[in-house]
Amino acid sequence: SQYPYGAAHPVAPDRPFYEALATLAYVAGRTRSLRLAVAVLVAPYRHPLLQAKQIATLDALSGMTESRDPYTVGHQSRVAALSHAIALRLGIEEDEAHLISLAAEVHDVGKIGVPVEILTRPGRLSEVEMDIVREHVKVGYEILRRAELPAPIAEVALRHHERLDGSGYPDHLVGDEIITAARIVAVADVVEAIVQRRPYRPGLGVE
Repeated sequence: SQYPYGAAHPVAPDRPFYEALATLAYVAGRTRSLRLAVAVLVAPYRHPLLQAKQIATLDALSGMTESRDPYTVGHQSRVAALSHAIALRLGIEEDEAHLISLAAEVHDVGKIGVPVEILTRPGRLSEVEMDIVREHVKVGYEILRRAELPAPIAEVALRHHERLDGSGYPDHLVGDEIITAARIVAVADVVEAIVQRRPYRPGLGVE
């Protein structure tokens, strides 16, 4: 019989049945979408349309993330465009720059696991609420890792809040411990956030 998106049976010899079920349950629980969870699960088995289907999965994840927070609609796409431009300016080859932009397109996917009332709070968050928000990098990493997407997509989700001086999270990495792609997306993310309006302040502009 045929499976969603024309995939072969997702339980292949290199993906035991219990692991497939764990992936399905995890992504469905975090995204509230069984259809998307199945798309993620079967991604490695969609040849010869693997690349197109992976991009479609990334688009779906990005859209679901932004649908929960009206103040950040378009944020990930703008960060992706800026990340791509930065990468090219740094002399990075187009293929790698494209992967960095794809990673930027879903860098905040873990916010699917953050309560909407926290995401849209028009004021300063408590430290407990900030701890919940900070977890989005780990949630995003797990979702993207389980989808077996090309590097560095999952790691960018995990590392885009690290800072060169070690003041970031989740692991307080320093300097070159942070992969280049994550550093690029981090800069683009901060610039875009400063320029755009947020629930707690107006946009500050480029100047």
